[in-house]
Amino acid sequence: MQEKSSLYLYLAGLSALEDGLYKEANYFLSQSLKHAPDNVAREKSAAIHQALGEAHYGLGRMSESQAELEKALELSGFPPPPPELAPRQLLPQIMAQVKHRLRPGQVWIDPDEKRRLLTAAQTCERLGQIYYLNGEKALGLHNALRILNLCEEAGPSPQLA
Repeated sequence: MQEKSSLYLYLAGLSALEDGLYKEANYFLSQSLKHAPDNVAREKSAAIHQALGEAHYGLGRMSESQAELEKALELSGFPPPPPELAPRQLLPQIMAQVKHRLRPGQVWIDPDEKRRLLTAAQTCERLGQIYYLNGEKALGLHNALRILNLCEEAGPSPQLA
């Protein structure tokens, strides 16, 4: 029962988000998290946090949005680096870019994995806007490279174009 109510609250939140009703989306998505069972899948929890981050962004609550989006990335397996480590984390992202240039990605990828990578890229994109607005240059650059690497790893897609 709890799982079902969480699902319907999540769907109501997504619908409100699509209609630009950020306050209502924030309410429904917060309730969805509150009613989610303890054993909810990480992917579902990440989706709720990502949508909640979008709702906060729409309301102009940048710090809350950043926290929710970072939580979504963490649950998705792509945690952002701490701000003080971001400059040192640029090298792995640059090396991944070099690898993509030297050896283009595979032609076929599991559709679920592709969706996971592109969702993480979308979350990083919104987070990158917040980093830019906050003047966090190293995090912004790291994020920009990460978006490109995630999209290239996912293979051909509109996001990569």
